[in-house]
Amino acid sequence: MDSITRRSVANESIFLGLLAVPIGIVSAYGALLLVLSITYIQLLFFGVGLDESAANAVKVPHWRFFLVLTIGGLGVGLITWKLMPDGRQYGPADVIESAHMHGGRLPIRTGLASALASILSIGCGASVGRYGPAVHLGASLGSWLAQLLELGRSARLALLGSGAAAAIAASFNAPLAGVLFVGEVVLGGRALRSFIPIIVASVVGTSIARFHLGEFSIFSISDVSLKSFMEYPLFVVLGFLGGLLAVVFIRVTAWVRCWIDGFGIAVWLRPMLGGVLLGILALGLPQVLGLGDQIIREVLITPFPIVLLLLLIGAKLLATAVSIGFGFSGGVFGPALFIGSMLGSMVGVSLGIFVPDATSSASIYAVAGMAAVLGTVIGAPVTTILIAFELTGSYAITTAVMISVVSAAIAARLTFHYSYFRYQLSMRNVDLYEGREVQFLRAACVTDAISDCYVMVGPETSVADAELLHLNDPATDMVVVNADGRLVGTLTLFELVTAKRNGLDNSAVAEIVNKPLSLITVDMNMYEVMLTLHNFVGASVPVVTDLKTLRFLGVVTENVVIKAHDTALAEARFEDLGAR
Repeated sequence: MDSITRRSVANESIFLGLLAVPIGIVSAYGALLLVLSITYIQLLFFGVGLDESAANAVKVPHWRFFLVLTIGGLGVGLITWKLMPDGRQYGPADVIESAHMHGGRLPIRTGLASALASILSIGCGASVGRYGPAVHLGASLGSWLAQLLELGRSARLALLGSGAAAAIAASFNAPLAGVLFVGEVVLGGRALRSFIPIIVASVVGTSIARFHLGEFSIFSISDVSLKSFMEYPLFVVLGFLGGLLAVVFIRVTAWVRCWIDGFGIAVWLRPMLGGVLLGILALGLPQVLGLGDQIIREVLITPFPIVLLLLLIGAKLLATAVSIGFGFSGGVFGPALFIGSMLGSMVGVSLGIFVPDATSSASIYAVAGMAAVLGTVIGAPVTTILIAFELTGSYAITTAVMISVVSAAIAARLTFHYSYFRYQLSMRNVDLYEGREVQFLRAACVTDAISDCYVMVGPETSVADAELLHLNDPATDMVVVNADGRLVGTLTLFELVTAKRNGLDNSAVAEIVNKPLSLITVDMNMYEVMLTLHNFVGASVPVVTDLKTLRFLGVVTENVVIKAHDTALAEARFEDLGAR
């Protein structure tokens, strides 16, 4: 790389680092405002904060749960129906898709609407998390600023990642976890190019959170010592159980959503029906509604009875599946933390009964179980390990967490190949494992590749006249288009010469025209064009508006497609090396 290019890259990195400061500030305040709004709405609706104390949910009359969840569900449904483009909820999966498939473009409207729907969802008691909406909002703000300034693809990705990192850092008080989450889940290899603004935004986000909340920890435990390294095999077993539970969580949540889709229920009505089901569930275990953070804090201090822990796992899993499946807005971070901590605590309490002198406190097992389930659900084992370390500050616990997370990952891969976000994207036919050059090709529109290198005649043109026109430009293909602009077919010079030799000089080309075997529509991307050309023989393929009207727009030549592929390979290489 020459000195001019190096200087350009350095200047851009500094510029993006400066932009990361306001993004970190706004994203952090967005995450904090999310929490404050949820608390305010819960106080308004229930008279108490559901997450201020585990006992608060029990104090709420059952009729109020039914009323609030039903009316709140209707409100969420109307927000989704009116403000969400596809009539669905948005979250971290959309941030990942934007980074990999859309060059970092993420609509600010969906970010704000999703945050609003999430505040109302959690505020009225839906069993979803707040971290996913915070990530989506932060990423939307970063992408919006990049688009407002008309920055390029690499800058958009950097600022999108910066917003997501600041949101995670502010939410968990964990700046390193914010950086790693973006690198591990959101941007992947692209994070190398963007590490300066991502780090800046993460530090700024953490600073804002600490300025307002002090040196806080969302979860804390008093006993951070591991009794013996001989317990490591127990953490392997715990991790394996956590991985299997995470797979069940992902599958059940996805199944409920697919099941509801099969009924064709209106988008605006679904959350209200889900609210009724959650109200019924609240009759038995109201503690599983809302975020559940306070339940986790209490179980880390004083373990619950085994039967209650088992019931909480099942009820929380069911409540989250109903909440997400029926269209409430929110994330899966919080529910995964809840389920994992209950599982770990249950294992720790059980071991304490049978081998009380040989095992550590149940709270350590709760942290390990929490990490095992969370790492598998979000597909970020390294980030999860680092969050555990930043929350506890204990290397002993972190090693136990590492073992559990790795064991959970193995269990998940043996039974299921997706994290929750990757599974969501696979349902949309988004493959994150495909080559980086394919993603660049998918981001390129065919409209930029349409050429006028063709000879066009009407269907009434004679074979002899068509041959003369084609001889003037033999390197291009001939297309036959009627007076309405509709594509009739294509012809080659060889076919015209053969027809003339057979005495068809004065015949109309409509009699010998070929129906095109391959067609490109204007809504295709360049990767879809390449797939169309796989079995094509010729110089160019016609482009039409759609397969119904067949209105002719031009052609795409093979050399243009080859050039687009070479460009995509070069861009992928430069992005991997952090040179662009």
